[in-house]
Amino acid sequence: MKRKFTLTLLWIVMILLAACGKPSSVTIQPELTSINPADAPGTATVEAEPIRVDSSPTATLAPTISIIDAQNKIYELKAEIDYSKRKVSVEESVHYLNTTPQTLGQLVLIVEPNRYAGGFNLKQANIQDSLTAIEYSLEGNRLTLELKPALASGDEIQLYFEYELSLPAIPPPSEQFKPQPYGYTERQMNLVDWYLYIAPISPEGEWLAHKPSYFGEFLVYPYADYHVELSLKNAPGDILVAASAMNRSTEKDRYLYELNGARTFALSLNSGFDVDETTTDGVTVRSYFSNAERGAGEEVLRATANALKLYSELYGKYPRDILSVVEADFLDGMEYDGLFFLSKAFYNLYDGTPKGYLTFIAVHETAHQWFFSQVGNDQALEPWLDEAWCTFSELLYYERYYPELVDWWWYYRVNYYEPIGWIDLPVYDYTGFIAYRNAVYLRGAQFLYELRAALGQEQFFEITKAYVQNQTGKIAGTAEFINAFGLEGGIQEELLAKYFQSNQSDD
Repeated sequence: MKRKFTLTLLWIVMILLAACGKPSSVTIQPELTSINPADAPGTATVEAEPIRVDSSPTATLAPTISIIDAQNKIYELKAEIDYSKRKVSVEESVHYLNTTPQTLGQLVLIVEPNRYAGGFNLKQANIQDSLTAIEYSLEGNRLTLELKPALASGDEIQLYFEYELSLPAIPPPSEQFKPQPYGYTERQMNLVDWYLYIAPISPEGEWLAHKPSYFGEFLVYPYADYHVELSLKNAPGDILVAASAMNRSTEKDRYLYELNGARTFALSLNSGFDVDETTTDGVTVRSYFSNAERGAGEEVLRATANALKLYSELYGKYPRDILSVVEADFLDGMEYDGLFFLSKAFYNLYDGTPKGYLTFIAVHETAHQWFFSQVGNDQALEPWLDEAWCTFSELLYYERYYPELVDWWWYYRVNYYEPIGWIDLPVYDYTGFIAYRNAVYLRGAQFLYELRAALGQEQFFEITKAYVQNQTGKIAGTAEFINAFGLEGGIQEELLAKYFQSNQSDD
C-alpha cells in the first residue's frame, strides 16, 4: 500500500532538487523522460568488493602542514530560553589563546543571529579579567573587537559577553532562499550557530569570515571546547531537548552539557515528538521524530547506528558518547557536531525500504561527524572536502549493508543527473545549486570511487584513516588531501586533471 503523501508539490520538487560520481566505469544512460529513478535498478560495469577492513593499527602518515591548528578556544555559555516568547538570554565567556605567529590587534567573531532583523541585541562586551568594555564594530554576521594592547603570539585573553536572541520563524520551502535551520516553528525550536565564536585565521593572517552564500555552506568552524548551562521556561510539558552532548543535569528544566574538541554546539527543542535510542560500540544514538512518523524514525535510528559502526571502522572511532538525529521542520539535512537534522519531507516520503532519501541522507549526515566535525574544511572555498566524502560514504553504506542496492544507488543518486563540473570550486563560483550539487557532491563521489579503485581498497582505507587522524582538530585543504594520498604523478595525477580545475594546465 502506498503512503498518503502530506507534501505539497513544491516540497516534493524542492526535495528532489536539494538531495545531497559518475565514474567512467559506470555506463548507465537513463532515458530521463520515461524512467522512474526510484524504480530503476541501473547497471554498473564495475562492482566494488564489499568493504571488510582489518581493524588492526594502520600506518600513520607524517603530519602535513595544517591550515589552522587544533583547539585553542573554550566557550562557556549560560542560556535561559523563554520558549513561548522565542527569546534566549545568554552570558558567554570566551577563552582564547593566540596560537598564530603574529600579534593580533583585532579579533573577529561570527554572530550569525545578527543576520536576522532584530535578532541580536549585544548588551555587554568586556575583557573579563578587568571588566573593561571593549571597543567593537558589528556588521552583518561579523563582530570585530579592537584589542588594546594587542594580543601577542602565545598570549591569551578572556572575553565576556551578554546578549539576547530573538528567534526568527523558520520559513516554508522556497525556490528563492536556501533552507533555514535556525529559529522556530509551531512545534520546534532550533538553536544552531546561535552563540558568538572566534573565526579561524588562515596562514596568511586572514580571518576566515566569508560572506553568506545563496546555497551550500559558507562558515568555517574552529575546534573548541564547550561548557553549556541551559535553563528553560514557559515550555510545553512534553518538550524534548536534543543536543550535541549528553545532558548531565538531573534537575527539571535545567540542562548541563560538556563537549570537548568540537566544531559546533547545537540544540533542538521539540513538542509532539517521540525519541528512540540504541547503543552501538558504546555510543548512544537517539532519533527524535514526530509522533506520526514512527516507522521513519525507527529507520533513521537503524541507519544512523549502522553507519556510525561502519564509519568508525573505516575512518576511526567516533569520539563522542552520543549522536542525535532530529526530524526537521525545514528542507534538507544539516549537520552539526554530535547532532544532525533530516527534513520532515524525507520522513513523509519513506516507503518502508532503504531505497530513498531518508536512508541515504541519514548516513550522509552521519559521515559529517568525521568530514566536517573531526576533519574541518573551509566550506565556502573548498566544500568538496566534506560533501564529496559524505556522498561517497553513502555508497560505502550500501556496499556493506545492502549490496543488492548498489546499482540502484548509483542510478538514483548520481547517474540520473548526469553530473558535470569541477569539484574543487568555491561555493560562490557555481552558477546555481544544481551545478554546485552535481559537481561537489556527485562528481566528488565519483572521484573518490575512482581513487579507491586506483589505489586498491586496502591502501585507500589505510590512508583515509591516517588522514582523518592527522587532520583531526585542524582545517584541512586540498593540498593536505593530495599530500596524504600521494596524488602527484602517474594515474593519480590524471585523476586530478579529470576532476580538479586547480590541476589544469595554463597552456
